Amino acid sequence: MAPGNWKWLDFPQCSPVGSNAPASYNGGGVPNLVQNISYGSTCAYSVGGAVNPQTGANANSINTATAISNLIGVPPNIAGPSAPASPNQISMSDRQLVIVPLVDWNAAKGASVAIPIMGFAAVWITQLQGQGANITLTGQFVQVVDQYGRGGASTSWGAYGAPFLVQ
Repeated sequence: MAPGNWKWLDFPQCSPVGSNAPASYNGGGVPNLVQNISYGSTCAYSVGGAVNPQTGANANSINTATAISNLIGVPPNIAGPSAPASPNQISMSDRQLVIVPLVDWNAAKGASVAIPIMGFAAVWITQLQGQGANITLTGQFVQVVDQYGRGGASTSWGAYGAPFLVQ
């Protein structure tokens, strides 16, 4: 990563839900990160759009670790359940399932500048290891259909939108 970027993305909360993210956003720090981990972003994002990296070591916060542990359903350093074997057994409401944007980090040069979204992946979070600045988050890529997804990238990364008709 570029200096100052620690792999978290800085998603604002949007009102109304599903509206586009604001053109400029100064970041919400750890409280906003915890909100996004616990409930997801309320903004709409798409392939070809952009998102800002969240600078700083926000994983140092006990609140961040607690939010991740709550997703997994077990304390840190203990493995949670693996993803179901069949994609048909995975529900978008499963708390361990997260849809994450795949971004091009090459644009990050140490400042919180917009980086392009290349696609979306479905990840089943299984474990949080370590503490403070030395954490590792482990997950499995899975395949799901998101009822709110529309279109997508030409590459398959596991997060699909349901088909819809355009007139």
